[in-house]
Amino acid sequence: MTIIRSIFSILLLTWQVTLIFAQGDIRPDQILFRRQAVVRMVFDSSQNIPLSSLKPAMVHDFELMHPEKLPNTGVQWKSFNGQLTASAPGAEASSLRWVGGFNPFATYDLVIETSDGSGSVGLAFVNATREDSLVAALRFKDGKPEAVTWSMRINGQVVMEEEWAVPSGISNSRLTLRAQMSAVGVNLFVESNGRSHMVGYSDFAQHLDLRERTRIQQMDFALQADLKANAQVTFAGASAHFSPGIGQADIRAITDEEGSPLLEDGRLWCTMTLRGRALPASGKATSGTTGIHVWRDQSRWTAQAP
Repeated sequence: MTIIRSIFSILLLTWQVTLIFAQGDIRPDQILFRRQAVVRMVFDSSQNIPLSSLKPAMVHDFELMHPEKLPNTGVQWKSFNGQLTASAPGAEASSLRWVGGFNPFATYDLVIETSDGSGSVGLAFVNATREDSLVAALRFKDGKPEAVTWSMRINGQVVMEEEWAVPSGISNSRLTLRAQMSAVGVNLFVESNGRSHMVGYSDFAQHLDLRERTRIQQMDFALQADLKANAQVTFAGASAHFSPGIGQADIRAITDEEGSPLLEDGRLWCTMTLRGRALPASGKATSGTTGIHVWRDQSRWTAQAP
């Protein structure tokens, strides 16, 4: 008898709860959302997905691992105590050292330990013929950072040149020049004493759309140095990675209803959202959040927007 009463009580309670919900259905416009996040990842190295890097302490043969892309260079490179030094003894000189492949949605870092003399060093994205190039550089004078520059060449012709003064209070040593790419634009930063300072941005959709797969496959990421006579710069390294950064977030694997990642032809598919910059689609500007397909083929990561 006790069991029957318990079952009856449970059925009665269930019926009452169902009746209450049926009578008081909540409409979508009545749903209240509260933000629960307490941390916003901004260029957090622990969240990076690495793509390629130049780490002086891990380089066994610099000429083999990071070959020179310019036919005639007067820059001398030396590796010592986990750092890499570029110098131009006696005469002005330039160098372009290969670091890795190019990805139009990656973030690129160049860590500069010290500089002496005048010149510029930066992150270069070039095709095989060097006719097309995009370069983010830090210009320094008498060992002090002076400006961040952005330039673009198409078919060997300069189509864009911009520069921004380095923010006041920036240290003269241990700086990171950062370029956050988004296929049709770039955000440029200088990191000093653990803080990232956005110095400028450039939109170049009218000249180039880096979402074209054939173009991506023809481009490389390189370390560029243009040094005046007797100038010298010491680097801690360079790298490319996917990063939450600023305006890029929610990098996650696409999963099915059971939570298993989507694998297709050996590729792991992910999504990423871009905020603050519209990606042109079919010749028209789009707005809002854009999904980015990110996949890995063996050791190569690729990102593509629809």
